[in-house]
Amino acid sequence: MNAYYLNPNDRGTVQLSNNNRSVTSVLTSWQGVRSTLPVNKTQKQKIYIEIYINSFNANNSIIALAKKDASLTNYNIGNSYWSDGNGYGEAWKIGDTIGILYDSTINNGTLEFYKNGISEGVRSTNLNNSELYLEILVFKGSKLQELIVNFGEKPFKYNKPNGYDKLNINSLFLIKQKSNYYTIKSEFYKNGQVVPINKLEGKETLTKTDFEAYGIDDLNLLTKPMDAQDVKGTDKGSLGNGKLFEILFSNDFLSIGEVK
Repeated sequence: MNAYYLNPNDRGTVQLSNNNRSVTSVLTSWQGVRSTLPVNKTQKQKIYIEIYINSFNANNSIIALAKKDASLTNYNIGNSYWSDGNGYGEAWKIGDTIGILYDSTINNGTLEFYKNGISEGVRSTNLNNSELYLEILVFKGSKLQELIVNFGEKPFKYNKPNGYDKLNINSLFLIKQKSNYYTIKSEFYKNGQVVPINKLEGKETLTKTDFEAYGIDDLNLLTKPMDAQDVKGTDKGSLGNGKLFEILFSNDFLSIGEVK
């Protein structure tokens, strides 16, 4: 699973969706969310991020690179680009794409924003000495505000400038047991059950085409929450003062809290 996304454990009162890539306003007040990791402390010297403006209103949104301790409920934040263009850049509208470029090799760390593939100019310099997270602030109005972040796990709408890298790589996964490969894509089930992928049986090296056909991109799909489940036992006859029942358990069960 990709390392960069909007952190559900580091946010104000906002709604996250789309595998924690989309943030939507909930309150008529400034509320924000931060990325899981600092964007300027990687092995990559130049990084590029895109944010798509999917829904908007007359109030402002803010995109910024900020320290971990920056407020998530206050608009007083530096290294930012306001949706109305206040103090920097042109105003946004629905359908616009905001690009974030960070270059650690120039002026001790340079931040630049793009709008629809065109530079809005350098926003800040001398940023390498701090760990900076992507922070987005939204404000509910007559319509909801929704911004969608792409750290590189999907194709960018605009070509990233030469030399810039994406933070996420779109990884795909398969399950392997001995010489068999499995997928949890339902279209490859048999009678509703996971079965080995016949075309990959015994294959030593998988190709990109194999992963694209059968792979999944979210390891969270391998788990599922379960608060309770009813099971039926098979009556195996009398056992002293009680009855003996046989119950078959699957790997879904972690504990038995109550027997009725």
